[in-house]
Amino acid sequence: MPDEAAIRADAAALLEQGLRNLWYPIAPSWQVGENPLGVVRLGERIVIWRDRNGVAHALEDRCPHRGARLSLGWNLGDRLACWYHGVEIGPDGTVLDVPAVESCPLIGRPAVRRYHCREVRGAVFAWFGDALHEEPAELAPPEPLADDRFATMLCIATWRCNYRYAIDNVMDPMHGAYLHARSHSMARGNRRARLRIVPTGTGFVCEKEDQRNVNFDWVEFGSTGSQWMRLEIPYGREAGPGGAFGIVGFVTPVDAGTCQVYFWRVRKVSGWQRDLWRFMYRLRLESLHWDVLEQDRVVLEAMAHDARDHESLYQHDTGLARVRRLMAKEAERQAAALAEDSGRSRLNDGRHGREGAGAGPRSPNASPAGRGGRHETDYNPWLAEPRGNKGDAGTVENPGDPELLRWQTRSHRPTAYENRLADALTTIFGEEVCDLAGIVVRLNDAGIPDPGGIPWTEAGFEAAMRRLDVP
Repeated sequence: MPDEAAIRADAAALLEQGLRNLWYPIAPSWQVGENPLGVVRLGERIVIWRDRNGVAHALEDRCPHRGARLSLGWNLGDRLACWYHGVEIGPDGTVLDVPAVESCPLIGRPAVRRYHCREVRGAVFAWFGDALHEEPAELAPPEPLADDRFATMLCIATWRCNYRYAIDNVMDPMHGAYLHARSHSMARGNRRARLRIVPTGTGFVCEKEDQRNVNFDWVEFGSTGSQWMRLEIPYGREAGPGGAFGIVGFVTPVDAGTCQVYFWRVRKVSGWQRDLWRFMYRLRLESLHWDVLEQDRVVLEAMAHDARDHESLYQHDTGLARVRRLMAKEAERQAAALAEDSGRSRLNDGRHGREGAGAGPRSPNASPAGRGGRHETDYNPWLAEPRGNKGDAGTVENPGDPELLRWQTRSHRPTAYENRLADALTTIFGEEVCDLAGIVVRLNDAGIPDPGGIPWTEAGFEAAMRRLDVP
């Protein structure tokens, strides 16, 4: 009979560290290159890397020999090589070679955990299955990330708070009228409301009963292989032509006191409007977005870790309370299933979910080719210098890196011309001119030439927006 107290303790640990049997975004695609990248997600050390075909892979960041971090080693194109003694690990976690030893018994063993990966709209997702769910469930992103008719812009930030506080924050539509009252997009509407829950096929919507499309008036929670939240923030005329301005958010635990938030800004626009929106977002709207996120971060990071133990919730907290109950129930279900399967939960066993941990060598027919005929005189990555350049040794993520905090959607600062053009377009949109012909006329009247120094045409504007859309 499973120990109920132990199950409750394991469920509490799951809630603190992050529910399993879900897909989580673990890094933006631009952060994952040839060099191995070491990260911590859900309290687990993970190395992310791309093979020679550009496909992303993720493994437990631990060499099976002595425990060194594989992320400090080398990417050999189809495998990782540990910096410490050169042990080579394949994308499935199998030891492919131990070059320092002849006929090493480690070769052929699936020795470290593999995390199944998918890339969605500029982010690498990984499957965090428990010991009973090593094979991933289907990853079905919400519509704005699955439908190519939506344009997306991803930003991420690292917040020093438990991930559940970040989820609570998004599931609370009322805080927009207070915390973000001076925001460009949340200064309008009632400061008093009553919230209600509306079930959906994948979760529910928490919405204000008497206000819509004025402020942060509703949020949807969904579970479709991953847990996500979706909402819309009304923007003024400065946002230009196009559909509603939405946000799709995911929260990934790093450890008990840190999380990463992934926010996709989404808009259902196409053609020149899509290119124009992306240009204006980078030049004029991204900084406003960060202002709002910084307000959230400052409040959440200042809260005590045990703030939940001293709460007095009221009607506006109905959405976050519903998510808390759903997550608590799922944690208990996962803990009970593991306990029933093993006689005692393995949640605190560092090997849980590891594929083939402790298994013996594979049969000769399944064994990899090993060295594949290489000789000691072949290319030696240990002679590569300096460390850290493309194709050389990897690194461990620094959550305080400024590149992870601001201006993630472009690789250069705006030029004087780009700023002048963005200012002119903001003025034009403020005059409620959003059609292509009207924009071209206004730009020419303002004396702002196209990038080639000639008067604007409609075709020229479309071509310019395609070029300027590139970060």
